[in-house]
Amino acid sequence: PGIAQENKLVGAVFGSSVGKLSKVIEGATGVYAFVVVGFANPAPLANMFKQKQTMIEGITQRSLGAAFQALQDKAVIKDNRVKFY
Repeated sequence: PGIAQENKLVGAVFGSSVGKLSKVIEGATGVYAFVVVGFANPAPLANMFKQKQTMIEGITQRSLGAAFQALQDKAVIKDNRVKFY
């Protein structure tokens, strides 16, 4: 966890049968083989509304930040501070 997101590995795990050794999966940061012991249904979310709001706020902040960064990247700024100080 926290090293890299291995999409090929995650996809292979969810497409596997229980108790079978997988083929070798070449990921971004390593080579993997696994055996699925079992699948369990996750516990229901306690407060789905709050989680949805948090995700929406995060997306909003990222989009505003990306828009501001795009404006900064496109701006042509001439530094005239020497005239005033």
